[in-house]
Amino acid sequence: MAYCVECGVELAPGTQQCPLCGRKVIAPKEIIQEKEESLFPSPSYGTVRNALRLDKYRQGITELVLTFAVIAILTLTITGVAFGSVLMFWRPAAYIVTGTSFFLVLLFSTLNYRNIATWYSLLTILTLIVADSHDLQFTWVAYPFTGLILFYTFSVFMLYRRIPIAVRILISVTVLLASLALFDLFTHHALTWFIPVGVPVVAVVIITLCVTFIRYVKGNPSITEMILMLLLSASISTVSGDFFALRWKESDSLLSWSFSLFVISLLLCVFIIITMSVKKVRYYFHNKIT
Repeated sequence: MAYCVECGVELAPGTQQCPLCGRKVIAPKEIIQEKEESLFPSPSYGTVRNALRLDKYRQGITELVLTFAVIAILTLTITGVAFGSVLMFWRPAAYIVTGTSFFLVLLFSTLNYRNIATWYSLLTILTLIVADSHDLQFTWVAYPFTGLILFYTFSVFMLYRRIPIAVRILISVTVLLASLALFDLFTHHALTWFIPVGVPVVAVVIITLCVTFIRYVKGNPSITEMILMLLLSASISTVSGDFFALRWKESDSLLSWSFSLFVISLLLCVFIIITMSVKKVRYYFHNKIT
């Protein structure tokens, strides 16, 4: 803290001249200190200029991309008219529109994972529909469409923190079951393996993940334990798929290709139980001694 030698008024940090008497302040930086920065600094001329330059740069790229897209679409249309079949060239024109949209999303949308994943999922679905719309008939688009729905549900929708976790899990499980049912319908035109195979496997997955979640909430496990439990959940779910598929086929074998994975799952389960038990024993004796 510093004071004016002429009138004794208190000087704010960074003051070069007394605000009362006008005397020039001559003092070391350790005494007068540096000028404090404002909590809400006003944008400088250079910042505004850079922002304007960025907008002009974005506008220029947008105009260039749209110009090329319009020229390409007009060229395809003229070619179609010349050959007497405009419908032959509508799909390449649609590809140009969707491809341009992929690029423009990066320029004008908010750059975060959820927003980009949403836009790109919608544009990918639109591109697949266009690719499968030969003679306005759809054949294979349902399969990647189902996969995209599953991707969006588990990779994007589960990140919506405003929705309660129980609601998100319930909706995700419902979407998973519906996707498996649709996949079965698309493949066999009837529900053949969905009920005897799909539903039990999903139930096993849910149970194993619930056990892992309870362990995470109640047991305070290490990162290594959580990774091992997730691996155990994945291996048990895979083995259950082989088991229920054999039951559906009325096979005499208990397991086929997943027998070795079943053995690994047992060993992994025993290892996790031993690790948890040792941890509990150490914690008990530590509290007894202290």
